[in-house]
Amino acid sequence: MKSSAIRQALILITLALLPSLGEALYFRNKVSWQSRLSASEIVTVDQARSDS
Repeated sequence: MKSSAIRQALILITLALLPSLGEALYFRNKVSWQSRLSASEIVTVDQARSDS
C-alpha cells in the first residue's frame, strides 16, 4: 500500500513537471538572460505602485 502511494506521488510530480520541462526546452535559445534592459523598460518601485 505504501509503495503504491509513493508511486502515484512520483507519477503526479512527473506529470506536473512535464509542461515546464517542455517550455524550458522550447525557449532554451530564444531568451537572452545576459542582455541588458533598455532605459524605457526600467521601472522604479514608486512608478509601479502609482500605476495600480
